[in-house]
Amino acid sequence: MSNETSTQSAPLSRDQLVRFITDSYKPSKDWKIGFEYEVSGVLPETLKPIQYTGERSVKHIIDWFRNKYGDNKLVWEDGYCYGLDIPYGRITLEPGGQIEFSSYVAAELSEMREQLTSYLTDICTAGAEKDIIFYTAGVEPFHPREERPWSGKARYKVMREYLIKQGKLAHHMMQQTMSIQYNIDFSDKQDALDKYHAAIAIYPTFQFITTNSRIYAGEVVDTPFRRTIWEHTDPDRSGLPPKLESLEDYVEYGLDTPMFLINRGESIPMKTRFTFRQFMEEGYEGHQATYEDWEFHMSTLFPEVRFKKNALELRMFDGNPASMMEAMAAVVKGIWYNEEQLKRALTLDWGEDWDSVKQLYTLASAGLQEDEQLYLHPLTQMLEKKQNPGEHAVEVYEASGNDLNVLLQHLRLCPNKFESRTA
Repeated sequence: MSNETSTQSAPLSRDQLVRFITDSYKPSKDWKIGFEYEVSGVLPETLKPIQYTGERSVKHIIDWFRNKYGDNKLVWEDGYCYGLDIPYGRITLEPGGQIEFSSYVAAELSEMREQLTSYLTDICTAGAEKDIIFYTAGVEPFHPREERPWSGKARYKVMREYLIKQGKLAHHMMQQTMSIQYNIDFSDKQDALDKYHAAIAIYPTFQFITTNSRIYAGEVVDTPFRRTIWEHTDPDRSGLPPKLESLEDYVEYGLDTPMFLINRGESIPMKTRFTFRQFMEEGYEGHQATYEDWEFHMSTLFPEVRFKKNALELRMFDGNPASMMEAMAAVVKGIWYNEEQLKRALTLDWGEDWDSVKQLYTLASAGLQEDEQLYLHPLTQMLEKKQNPGEHAVEVYEASGNDLNVLLQHLRLCPNKFESRTA
């Protein structure tokens, strides 16, 4: 049984729903940024993905972190550890064996760099003990989905059965995609709405500059495959979310999104299409909606921009090297945490083109202190070459005669992939 189940509490009233957002208000002096960074591991002699169990497996990596840092806030289910706290963040496991690092929130970009550096050093060291290579990309590029493992978590089993009925590539999303996500703060209703709408507006430019999923199962594809996967996952809960007149509009969006399950000491799947609005009005199999149910349900919405517990999350970034994670963090801080640049961003047109990338760089640079502007260096390199990470990977791959081992060396995190950073 998972320790992530919700507890039964007093029935939920509609007046409480917007608290999910408004309870997150923070004054600007307390604003910080958190990030999530997903990676996968392969066995270099075969390029096969690591499985959940076995000598060279995800379990070995989790055990390595437990041995080094202790058993802190472990997530157990059916005798398997699916997550734990470490001194600089948290590690959890995705449905297909991807490993996600969630940082602690930080006010300074240098602090975010320290956290990511600590994580990459640790996970590469853990992998080296069993000759496992870790890499990141928007989508696992080496093999078809069927060769990936499946998590044994009860929640993911329910999602697996539900989502494939919604979209033909839903299992690809669960098992093969990797991304970077940023969690940002907001001070009040208007600030929350402005930041939400700025993220929607800039979405095409972010997609364009962080695309890193142009190779799948050894073949070069014409369009970014992670984007295609999400387009065929679940139209009810993915894609761009609705524009809002008020925060209550986001609550309405959540109310009308179908549920996967409810937690009552065990996962109880919804047998038919059943929205949270129906759950509040009718109950389900004798259970009444609680605030814990609402929090969990809102965490199962996967739009490119979403309100989550304690933050606004930007989700549109393919998995990328550490230097790109830092560059996008600098962009987020320079625009979303600078009132003038945020307002400017809302007045501009954004697209999938290099003029928009230049525009993004200009706004972010103007919103950062001089020492922080150094983190934008990868954007200046891309502007000079007019080549995003996905195009670069294709160039490297095709120049090698489509050698997957060369591609792995290009995408790998270890032994040390920090050379593109600016000190």
